[in-house]
Amino acid sequence: MKKKNAIIKKDGIEIETEVVEKKNEQKVEVNFKTSANSILVSVIMIIVGTILFFIPDGVNSIIGYVIGGAFLLAGLLTVIKYFKPGVKASILNLISGILYFAVGIVVVVNPTIVMQLATIIFGIYMLINGILKYYNCYLIKDPSLHLWKLNLISGTIIIVFGLILIINPFANLMLITKISGAFLIIVAVYDIINQLILSKK
Repeated sequence: MKKKNAIIKKDGIEIETEVVEKKNEQKVEVNFKTSANSILVSVIMIIVGTILFFIPDGVNSIIGYVIGGAFLLAGLLTVIKYFKPGVKASILNLISGILYFAVGIVVVVNPTIVMQLATIIFGIYMLINGILKYYNCYLIKDPSLHLWKLNLISGTIIIVFGLILIINPFANLMLITKISGAFLIIVAVYDIINQLILSKK
C-alpha cells in the first residue's frame, strides 16, 4: 500500500506504488468473489444434503425416473431409427431398442430398483474387498507385524457391511442416502465457518 508520509522524489516511484495499490485492490476483490462463490456452493450443498436426509425415498425415486426415462427415450429413438426410410439398420438395432424400452418401463414402474441394484453391487464390491483383506493376512504370515491384525479387523467389518447391503438393499439404501445427506450438511457448514473466519483476517 502507498504510504502518505513517504517522500516521492521521482515520478517512476509514484507510478510503481500506484500499480502495487491496484494489484492489492484486485487481490482483495478476487478473494471476496472466491469467498462468496464458496459460500454459495456450501449453501447449495446444505440444501441438497437436507433433501437427501429428510426425503431419501423421494430422491431415489427421482433418480430412478430420470434413468428410466432415459432408457425409454433411447429405446424409442432406436426403434424409430430402424423404421426410418433410407437408414440402414440391422435387426440388432431393433432388438436393442425394444430391450431399452422394456428396461425403461420396468424402472419407471419401480424407480427405486436402480438404486437397490446399485446398493447390491456396492455390497458385492465390499464383500470382495473384505475377502482380499483376509488374503492379505495370509500373505503377511508374520505374527510380529501388527498389519495383519489391521487387515483382519477391517476385512471382517467390510464383509459384514457388504452382507448387510446385499441382504436388505432397500432399507440400507435409505440409510446410505441419509448418511450422505448428513455428510454434505456437515462439510458445507464447516466450509462456511471456515470462509467467514478467513474473510475477517
